[in-house]
Amino acid sequence: VLYSVARWVNRKTAPMWKHLVNKEADAFIFNCVLWLGLVIPGAFFYCFYQTLEHGFNPYLCFAFHVFRLGPYFMNFAYTYTNCHKECHSFFGIFRGPLNPLLKNVFNWWIGLFYGVLPSSFAFGHAINH
Repeated sequence: VLYSVARWVNRKTAPMWKHLVNKEADAFIFNCVLWLGLVIPGAFFYCFYQTLEHGFNPYLCFAFHVFRLGPYFMNFAYTYTNCHKECHSFFGIFRGPLNPLLKNVFNWWIGLFYGVLPSSFAFGHAINH
């Protein structure tokens, strides 16, 4: 069900985002950046605040990690796939003034919440190929 919702959201928002990316087929990546780069870190900082104020709650911890990884580890998979895609994208995924700001956003920001060491794909992986 959630996968169908995600596909519907991507279909509806692709016309808005296609002008922000170099390849029209990559328009869905902007939704990934919004979800994985803002919503998931926001949930992390909310959980962090709750832990500081009220102590550790194992139910909140479990709920956060289930939410963070997504159904069938979908968020995790998209993060690693887009880290890999970024390292092979010489000119960047995004177009115009967004490119310097969001170039390697999966490697330097989003990946931190999924165990990606900063720049490990951006520099090391491309060299390994």
